[in-house]
Amino acid sequence: MTTTIYGLIDPSGAIRYVGKTSKTPSERLAGHIKDAQRRETHKNKWIRSLIREGAIPRVIVLATAHDDGNALERWFITTMRERGFRLTNGTDGGDGVTGYRHTPETRAKISAAGRGRSMTHSAASRAKISQAKKGNPISVGVRGPLSLGHRAAIAAGNRGKKQSPEAVAKSAMARRGTHHSEETRARISAVLTGTVLSPERVAAAVAGRAGYQHSEETKDRIAASVKAAWSTRRKRSN
Repeated sequence: MTTTIYGLIDPSGAIRYVGKTSKTPSERLAGHIKDAQRRETHKNKWIRSLIREGAIPRVIVLATAHDDGNALERWFITTMRERGFRLTNGTDGGDGVTGYRHTPETRAKISAAGRGRSMTHSAASRAKISQAKKGNPISVGVRGPLSLGHRAAIAAGNRGKKQSPEAVAKSAMARRGTHHSEETRARISAVLTGTVLSPERVAAAVAGRAGYQHSEETKDRIAASVKAAWSTRRKRSN
């Protein structure tokens, strides 16, 4: 087992966060950027502040451990804090939340905010959330499209990753029976019009479908679609 101890640094070169991962550093960086839009933490607020300025953190490798890396991560966090590094870590490192303590004021605010609150959004709240996200498919604490640097970080984190057979099966099951709207079909058609696949892409697509068998239901739908197309052609020719 190999664990990488890494640091996230700001544009000035200062280390602001120490973490551990079994993934590649670029994959972990992409995870941090994605997580920044989901939770309110010191680290996420720092990342969002960089994104608003058109930048993202850089990741560096601090050390490699041949175990879970918990002890080494804690050592780096403790040592760097003692030496004056302004880390955004919310805990002392390692698995769990050792060292994290809410202030009495924060605990009181959390309690008051949650008292009598429903666990689901109201219809009005859902409508407001939907309206706020229209035209903004992905955001990280800020409105507008992702910067080129942000997109590059996400692409680097996803490059070479493949879904497990279980994940592919779940995705297929979730989409079974769904249909694109006419508007979506028109957009897809416009994007693909004139697109020519390279020989490599064609070969990869053929190899990926080798041995694939349609279900009887799918075969029936294909047959019905072909018959309808031929019937339409005959009518036009007559």
